[in-house]
Amino acid sequence: MRYILAIILSLSLLTAQARRQKTTIKGSPIEASGRSASEQTVPCDTITSGLDYIIAMAGYDKPLTAARETLHLTNLSATDTITSVTLEITYLDRQNRQLHKRQVALNVMLPPGETTLAGFPTWDSQRSFYYILSVKPRRQATPYSVAITPLSATVTPR
Repeated sequence: MRYILAIILSLSLLTAQARRQKTTIKGSPIEASGRSASEQTVPCDTITSGLDYIIAMAGYDKPLTAARETLHLTNLSATDTITSVTLEITYLDRQNRQLHKRQVALNVMLPPGETTLAGFPTWDSQRSFYYILSVKPRRQATPYSVAITPLSATVTPR
């Protein structure tokens, strides 16, 4: 029953995201519509997932002057509460060259079927980079994208 519910939730997420213009496969942005990035009207996440059956990620953000990075985590389980998640984050420039890579461990209390906004300190200590889908800053700065993969999730059964 748990797997059926996970499949239904995954299909509903795919249906809801069907209108997205941009996606990421293995950390490499792919233009799904054939249009250039400047012609796209709908900003989309560049987040990949390896634990699709238990956790979904969306809404990553880090404006230029932000001291924290944020993203939404959704528990896809019908019965288990997620209490921690370890993410591997790869930061990429516009040519898909790696700028930085790190692992982030997040303590969360995420009941089944719920979503939470998780925040953590930014890698950009000099505030010279901004996430490509954030608001473009007025001053000179370097845009970047991310490839985020959950490495592990700790769950507690109901």
